[in-house]
Amino acid sequence: MTEPQREYGGPPLRLAVIGDSLAAGVGAASHEEALSGQLARTLTAMTGRAVSWRVSLTEATPAPA
Repeated sequence: MTEPQREYGGPPLRLAVIGDSLAAGVGAASHEEALSGQLARTLTAMTGRAVSWRVSLTEATPAPA
């Protein structure tokens, strides 16, 4: 994979993570270690821009029997 093209400056990227307990980071020690924090950190590393992120929870759908 080639080095991602970086775009410096500009407004922060906006990230919405929608889901259940996985999106909420259940089991992670902090939000930074959870899915949303890791996505934000990766986007910053790839683009050089700050990331503003928000998590919205939905009810989990039961697995089929």
